[in-house]
Amino acid sequence: MNNKTTDIKSNEGLFRDYLYKEYSYIAEAHFKTIETISTFFKHYLALMTIPIILITYLFATASKNVQIIEMINTLKLPGAILLIVIASAGCAVMLYIINLRLDALLYARTVNGIRKYFYDLSGIDTNIKLRMRTLPQTTSQPAYYETYYFLPVIFAFALLNSVYILAGSFILTNQFAPSFISSLIFFLMHIVFYRAYALHREAGYLKSNIIGIDIDGVLNKHRDHFCKLIKEKTMKDISPKEITHIPVHELGKTTLEEDNAVFNDPRYWVEMPLEDDSSKNMKKLRNIFKLKVFIFTYRGWPDVKQFSNEEKIEVLSNWRTTLVDYEKCVSTTLSKSAMGLNYHKLRNRFRKNKNIINRITKLWLENNNIEYNRLIIEKGNENTTDPRGLFYNRFNFSRKKRIKYFVEDDLEKAIKLAFLCDIVFLMDHPYNKFEAFSDMTIPPNIIRVKSWNDIYRNIRKLS
Repeated sequence: MNNKTTDIKSNEGLFRDYLYKEYSYIAEAHFKTIETISTFFKHYLALMTIPIILITYLFATASKNVQIIEMINTLKLPGAILLIVIASAGCAVMLYIINLRLDALLYARTVNGIRKYFYDLSGIDTNIKLRMRTLPQTTSQPAYYETYYFLPVIFAFALLNSVYILAGSFILTNQFAPSFISSLIFFLMHIVFYRAYALHREAGYLKSNIIGIDIDGVLNKHRDHFCKLIKEKTMKDISPKEITHIPVHELGKTTLEEDNAVFNDPRYWVEMPLEDDSSKNMKKLRNIFKLKVFIFTYRGWPDVKQFSNEEKIEVLSNWRTTLVDYEKCVSTTLSKSAMGLNYHKLRNRFRKNKNIINRITKLWLENNNIEYNRLIIEKGNENTTDPRGLFYNRFNFSRKKRIKYFVEDDLEKAIKLAFLCDIVFLMDHPYNKFEAFSDMTIPPNIIRVKSWNDIYRNIRKLS
């Protein structure tokens, strides 16, 4: 116990040292970014004024020199195009500087969070702390959209770039009104771009409102259902609590052939019981917390490679017959407008899908009132996190979509997902106990849960 306490204190000390160094580095990076913005803006102003000075000089001397007038007329079209290109390049430079400024604000917010940690750690009386502290200690400040500080810089960009658009358009059309309107629109675009970038940083950058959910062992009671069918097929009486490892045949309680017989039976997938309160809590997550639900599953069945041709025909015929019957069953129980989709359109979409198990999976979700935004049937290697493989699996999706939460039942996959998602909820099962994986370090952002009510309560706390 004393050793454990010593380790905790040692880790806390290391963490404080880390935060102190990070505070120093990020504060330095913050000021360097501001210096970069200032330098970049000065160079931009200097370069943008050169064409204006040149054009002014040419027009001023044009009346005294016929050759210059002829040169201006000759270069009229390419000159106008060049002015528009300069304006577009200026807009691109502005977007780059906006990103630099937003990075500086991100650093400032990070420093604020570290400042709060050390202020709270100090134990100073709150009244004294508030009187002596002038800089903020909240990660929501400063605001990304700065009306009084950075917006004037955007106005400067917008004004200069719009002048070039006005000049270029006027040279091309020789009409002031259309040229002025186009330059005004271009001017307003700069403000819109800045607002959009700031909103993205506030609500989207490094953030996500997506929850990834596995099906087997998370949305359904697959252990109970497996034990029911294995007893029916082999008369072996196995308790769901005895399944301390997956696949089950590696426990020695069944054979590989017996396991495959269960999974090759379409009733296993069609009659799969729903996990308690999963549908209700998923609706609450979507409606209350506005989370997008991405459902993941790997479906490699029916697997008929080991069968003879006659057996293959029989097995596939059984699957097709079951699918037809299941569609008829769903058509009598499913709402005519499931998830905002017309049922008949939904039905036609299922019929276009050639993969039977995929169609059964979608119908099972609909029949159990599982609301979701996207269903991902994984393909290829379902266990690798290597992005070079371009595998269609939960790991690459979590990386690309920056999935925030994930609900998993496989501990090995949960550990991998913990490096990609903020929080991974591990649905408690006998086969994913930490003790059985003593050789693996369990990341602290894996939270073990026993039910969907636990998941909802945790997300409510974390939101």
